[in-house]
Amino acid sequence: MASGRTPTPTHIYSADGHDLGTRAVAQAALDCSAELDVRSLLVSDSATLAAVGEFLDDERVMVEPLCAVALAALYTRPELFRQHGSVVVVVCGGSLCSLDDVVAWRRRAERGLGG
Repeated sequence: MASGRTPTPTHIYSADGHDLGTRAVAQAALDCSAELDVRSLLVSDSATLAAVGEFLDDERVMVEPLCAVALAALYTRPELFRQHGSVVVVVCGGSLCSLDDVVAWRRRAERGLGG
């Protein structure tokens, strides 16, 4: 982000066929980073899969791994967000996953397997 050029990820990981990354960053997102206090944070697939189960436990809402990437940031690095008082994360429902999927993802996360 500091370079002002659109970054291109070199590795895209996937958990059970669900893409957890993107091949390019949207120009609008890069533009926002120049105007606002935007910081990047890398979370592992394992942390993302664990976040699916944690969110289900905490909120009784099932989400898919792609949605859980933002939740993983909150669960793994809460100290980065405490200073803001209130943090809003918009989550989408897990209409394409089952409880069996969540259980399998949680097991993979516990074994440290992301993709």
